[in-house]
Amino acid sequence: MKILAILGSPHKGDSYRLTRRLEEKMRQLAELDFEYVFLKDIAIQPCTGCFNCTTKGEQFCPLKDGCLAVLEKMKTADGVIFVSPVHALSVSTLMKAFKDRLAYNAHRPRFLGKYALALATSAGTGLDGALGYLSTFSLWGFDFVSKLGFVCYPGLRPTAAMERQTEARLDKAAREFTHAIREGKLKRPDLASVLQFRVLKCNTKVAGEIWQADKEFYEDKREYFYPVRLAPQQRLAAWMFEKFFMGYMRKNYILES
Repeated sequence: MKILAILGSPHKGDSYRLTRRLEEKMRQLAELDFEYVFLKDIAIQPCTGCFNCTTKGEQFCPLKDGCLAVLEKMKTADGVIFVSPVHALSVSTLMKAFKDRLAYNAHRPRFLGKYALALATSAGTGLDGALGYLSTFSLWGFDFVSKLGFVCYPGLRPTAAMERQTEARLDKAAREFTHAIREGKLKRPDLASVLQFRVLKCNTKVAGEIWQADKEFYEDKREYFYPVRLAPQQRLAAWMFEKFFMGYMRKNYILES
């Protein structure tokens, strides 16, 4: 089982320590190839907003840095753990920059069938914001099994009771994550995921000449990113939503010449 942990902390602190403890729990359950990627070490260049990756294709991105190597590691991993400390009520700058650089994956999800876990640490507040942001990697296709948030007060040591709670949460997350990867089942999409697919596919109908990379990606996809039998209610809701969305786009936007 190949696991990749992507850490957005500028140093090896509480988030790294807790990820190591999670690794130890998982090693008790499965034979692992466990790799750490520290975003602080890959010299991420900030996204310039040129939009080339979304419209033309990721190969047209003018920036060449370590993000692409991390992306390749993600493709070969069975599970990915996204880890960040809370900075200003959200994820760290490193994690945000990493996601910005590879944002086209939200348009063309490449990680369907792969499982993920989010882990965040905070010196007080902001765990909900950070875990919520990490969970948006689901737009890349990841199925999030668990979200773990821990408060680690600087200069204060947790009590024995608090440590037992932490151990229990790590145990539970390790079991669930390992079990999900072993099963390897593609989940049935919920309505929100079906509508996300329809929005992206509709964009190619409205502006396919410009969104060429998306157009090619969605050409052979009908009702969802992968073959699945949608419930009749989902199919009807998606059809109605597409009619509304296409009407809205054609009423309010004109394709540039």
